[in-house]
Amino acid sequence: MSSTKRLLATRIKRFVVLSFGAAGIAVTILACPLGGPAQPGNTTPPNQQPIWETYGTSGNGSGQFSGPCAIALDSGGRIYISDISNSRIVRVDDMNGKNWVTYGSNGTNSTVAGTFNGPKGIAFDSLGRIYVTDQYNSCIICMDDMTGKNWRTYGPTGQFSTPAGVAIDSLQRIYIADYNKNFIARMDDMNGTNLITNTYAYGTFGTSPMALAFDSSARIFWTDFANSLVFRMDDITGKNLTYAGGQLFGPSGIALDSNGRIYIADEMNNRVVRMNDITGTGFTSYGSAGSSAGQFSLPQGIAVDSKGYVYVADYYNNRIVCFTFPQ
Repeated sequence: MSSTKRLLATRIKRFVVLSFGAAGIAVTILACPLGGPAQPGNTTPPNQQPIWETYGTSGNGSGQFSGPCAIALDSGGRIYISDISNSRIVRVDDMNGKNWVTYGSNGTNSTVAGTFNGPKGIAFDSLGRIYVTDQYNSCIICMDDMTGKNWRTYGPTGQFSTPAGVAIDSLQRIYIADYNKNFIARMDDMNGTNLITNTYAYGTFGTSPMALAFDSSARIFWTDFANSLVFRMDDITGKNLTYAGGQLFGPSGIALDSNGRIYIADEMNNRVVRMNDITGTGFTSYGSAGSSAGQFSLPQGIAVDSKGYVYVADYYNNRIVCFTFPQ
């Protein structure tokens, strides 16, 4: 089975709808209905089309993707994409594909520089180093740049199962969301120093952390794909853990803008959701299923730049999208 099909099968198989309840860490319910297909009234009003740009086609050449699943922006505004079924990371300067650069090829020995087997989350530290989660090699990778300089990995046997999201905090600590082991890990460096892992239960099932982000107060936000929830907590211990549903259905990527608004790639609803805060106020969405303007096919990764432009890894359409929400 191809890695594209394997990823989709895994994600659909893991989706469940649960009843309310809690076990383990106590949580506070701040939002209404749990996940499910988008309901009438949650779509963008007609005649309010946002700015819409796309880049990419299906394939393995220049300007092509095969399952783009994560997207991130570096401090210079360059766009990085995890091209999962091509086992590589792509970097472009803009939505025209200027200065297209790729790095990586398929392999199962992650100690060999440039070897990926399911690259997923992307993040950067304050020095611009690139961190990538490798789902099927069950490790996290750090490299200085797109040449693979100073390639190093961390993932002792059994430590991770399917690491998906990655984020770096202001102290340069590394956070990893493992959606099959149902935990979020934090470590000080690529040696695993002071490694902490914590699980956060919902109902009778563990949560399924998919992507991570921080707000300006260093609080941790993460998507729970299986339970169709978005969580916020003060720290890795789960302090003040709260969550929102808001009719999400398999939320994948998450990002916050400079105003603290939350953006979610609502994957199974084929749309992007924006909320003012974790209570779900200001809930709005944009997108529907398809490949035309204003449409997505399993959007997974998401990022927001300083101007409010939203970037999306549009997985099954094999492209990246940049748009703005209607005002």
